[in-house]
Amino acid sequence: MDFKEIVVLDDRFEADVIEQALSEAGIPFTIRQYGNDGLDIAFRLSRGWGVVSVDEQYMDQAFSVIREALASQPEVPLDKDGNPIFPPGGGGGSRIDL
Repeated sequence: MDFKEIVVLDDRFEADVIEQALSEAGIPFTIRQYGNDGLDIAFRLSRGWGVVSVDEQYMDQAFSVIREALASQPEVPLDKDGNPIFPPGGGGGSRIDL
């Protein structure tokens, strides 16, 4: 299998949504979270929370599955630690353009 990075993740919530969608679709993938130490905070601000990689032969299908999964999720604001804050009544749409 030849895995390619396809999506940079903003936070753990987004990773969970994508992980569930790709698993349900039977697409081979990995999610790599960038480190958790203090030096990685600056890296995360510029590069994101982590990255999703998929087997190259599933890329088109993976983009479609991810786009659909994120479009069905309300936009969730995050606290200073990157944890979702669930507002009453939900929110808008996806924050990733694929």
